[in-house]
Amino acid sequence: MIIAAQPTPYYLGTCKTCNRPVRVTVETPANDHRTIGCPACGEDVAAQRLYATTTAEICHPRCHNATGRDCDCGCGGHNHGRTWATSTSEAVADEVAAWRERQAQAEDRRARAHASKVRAFEQWAADTESGDVVAWLASDDRPASEFLDSLAERVAEYRALSPAQVNGARRWIEAAARRIERRAAAVAATLARAAERVALGLSAVQPLPTGKGVEVTGVIAATAIRDNHFARSGAASYRMQVQGDGWELWSTVPAALLSGSEPLSALRGRTVRFIADVEADAANPATGQAKRPRKAALIETAQPVAA
Repeated sequence: MIIAAQPTPYYLGTCKTCNRPVRVTVETPANDHRTIGCPACGEDVAAQRLYATTTAEICHPRCHNATGRDCDCGCGGHNHGRTWATSTSEAVADEVAAWRERQAQAEDRRARAHASKVRAFEQWAADTESGDVVAWLASDDRPASEFLDSLAERVAEYRALSPAQVNGARRWIEAAARRIERRAAAVAATLARAAERVALGLSAVQPLPTGKGVEVTGVIAATAIRDNHFARSGAASYRMQVQGDGWELWSTVPAALLSGSEPLSALRGRTVRFIADVEADAANPATGQAKRPRKAALIETAQPVAA
């Protein structure tokens, strides 16, 4: 590693238009980056300053054709990339053609290596029957997760997943499918309740009252325990579904309703009243979420009551 390289007055860059390196000498260089002109076409070229460390190593002829920004041989940077300082001689034209040929060969090697990598990845996906996992990770439907993002990055780079990573992704896929099924079941239950209300001569559904500090009164129809990824202690989150007169919402279970002697399921069928900030779902205004529930209490009421 070159640690004490000294700056030189030489700048090296590559002209994208001519596909050739360029070197110029600047008598009073000010910084390490500079825009220089291509001697062949005159286009602006982004160049970097050459740094050199003078050593006892004899300057090799390949130093004349170098394109990097570091030199560590006996010339002290004087010969480094010197071939590219002019475009008038036939020798330079031959060197430019040879350089272009080398660049084309390197690009061909990179393309063949990439194609081989893609074939190996596709073969792995076929052999392990992981094509569905690969397609799901590459889609926009997957949930936001650091774990899934890391797997999607590997897939984008055509890198095979380990068996544990594939199994982890499958669990996410299965969980997503279960969420879709639960959502469909909830919609079906809502439609069934709407039909019952119509049969009784009532309105099928009622829009969920929304806003901050809304008083909610309804029957706890379901309870659930969810992993709370936002809690530092990793504690679980207790959830409840509250149904009112033609509407329903999900909310966290307030601490006032939790009892150490009874399971969470004991709340089902009980009528609750609390204050919360309520938001309705965009797709269904009769359903929604309650945030920051407070002042909660169980009340004795035989039927659900509208909020």
